[in-house]
Amino acid sequence: MRVVNQLPLEPPSKETIRAGIPNAARYQPEPRLIRQVAMTRDDKGRAVTLAPDGSRRTLSPVLEAVHEALDQGLTVADTIELAKTRAPAHLRRMVRRYVRSYLLLLAEDDIVELDFDPPPEVFAGRYRRIRELGRGGMGIVDLAHDEADGNRPVVVKRAWGWSKPVEKADRSNRREGAILQRLDHPLIPKLTDHFESGGIMHLVRPFEDGDLIGRVPDAAKRTAIIRDLADAMASIHESGFLYLDAKPGNFLYRTDGRTVILDFGLVKPHVDGWRTTGRSPGGTRGYASPEAIAKTAVGIPSDIFSLGRVWYYMVTRRRAKLAWSCAEFDALLHEAGAAEAEMALIRRMCAPAIADRPATMREVLDAL
Repeated sequence: MRVVNQLPLEPPSKETIRAGIPNAARYQPEPRLIRQVAMTRDDKGRAVTLAPDGSRRTLSPVLEAVHEALDQGLTVADTIELAKTRAPAHLRRMVRRYVRSYLLLLAEDDIVELDFDPPPEVFAGRYRRIRELGRGGMGIVDLAHDEADGNRPVVVKRAWGWSKPVEKADRSNRREGAILQRLDHPLIPKLTDHFESGGIMHLVRPFEDGDLIGRVPDAAKRTAIIRDLADAMASIHESGFLYLDAKPGNFLYRTDGRTVILDFGLVKPHVDGWRTTGRSPGGTRGYASPEAIAKTAVGIPSDIFSLGRVWYYMVTRRRAKLAWSCAEFDALLHEAGAAEAEMALIRRMCAPAIADRPATMREVLDAL
């Protein structure tokens, strides 16, 4: 296997990365409507979309503007400007990301088509691209075969600039690669290669076969999943980092019955288990801790809170609301069939007060 040079934990500046990325790579695709969505109004006059399967979605004025813009054939930039006119003043700075994220969802549902440049057939002269595995606001993940290693299946991840500028996404990708090289746990993917192409860093790791975490009716299986994740996250903490993005979409249940962590884009170093933050919360709403949402400080208990919310999701298949009371929380767990001992540990991990949660992931493992 190829020896991978160590990536610096602090990547080059955004300006340095931008200087190396051709203009074509920074190009933002425009949407083209390929399937109209049936739209009606409810009794309050709000726009409602009707999906082919009969499901309904009430649209905010901002998203209603997106559909109007698609009907008119507007560019992404003009769609964002139209949407800003419908948004409250205090939310206008979020419209760009909100609109782009919604267009990506519409593209995944084949409602619009985004005009992307085709990816290369072979990365770095050895990784033959098979198909796209997933695409988020900042990165694209492809399945490829390593032709220099017996066509071994691998994952190639690269940045792209959809919800955020491409140079910012690339800095995040480079930092993720550097962190993966510093972690050593059987349930954390190993970075096997990295290379630069078109000024953008590409990360290569082994392909993991399995399914993303969903509802898990079997209590013993749920416990095994949480045990795997707690052990892997304990290793991350002991290596000097916080995970900060525990959610079902970042965890894969492998065909061998073990659970692995897939995404490390929000991992940050900590000092004595804590990291002060004043810029952005760590994690996803519904899973992020109260202190992360408040942008005060995040620490090991924040990861414990988020993992507890993932456990809750496996029991109920519902994303918990941050403001739910303990009584509402317990009622939904009980209704879904959770045993009292399981409910008690989930309740501890998801406690609003930091002092009421387990202090470390090792404490969670002892409780399990």
